[in-house]
Order: sequence, then C-alpha cells, then structure tokens
Amino acid sequence: MYNNQKLSNNAEVMLAYVKKFIKLRGYSPSHKEIADNTYNSKYMVYKALIEFEQKEYIRRQKKKPRTIVVRGMRMVED
Repeated sequence: MYNNQKLSNNAEVMLAYVKKFIKLRGYSPSHKEIADNTYNSKYMVYKALIEFEQKEYIRRQKKKPRTIVVRGMRMVED
C-alpha cells in the first residue's frame, strides 16, 4: 500500500543518500555508512529504515546486510 506520505527533512536526506549510494555503487549502503554520511546515529537510521518499509519506499531482506531496494529504482548489475 504505497502512499506519498510526507517524510521529515532528516528522513528525506537519508533516503536521498541511499538512492545516490545505490546508483553510484550498485549495492545498498550499510547502516553505519548511512549514519556517518547523514550525521545520524545508527539507531536513527534503523528507525528510519523501518518507517521507509512501512510506507513502502523501500524493501529489504531481514537479517541480511546491504539488501535495501528502493521502490522504482533498478539495481545495477555487472
């Protein structure tokens, strides 16, 4: 149930960083990379990713690293 609920400015920054990282590298960033590059704690990143999943901006596989997939983005493959 995707909707266009408004994200906070901080959440927008994190989501933009994730999109940019995936576009440049072809895989998703770690929680630490998101935290370090958006000036947030890893806990704030964790909470934001849960919110993004609930609002269907992203999906990811539980208990596996670097599995964030942004809705509407294609993953780059070699």
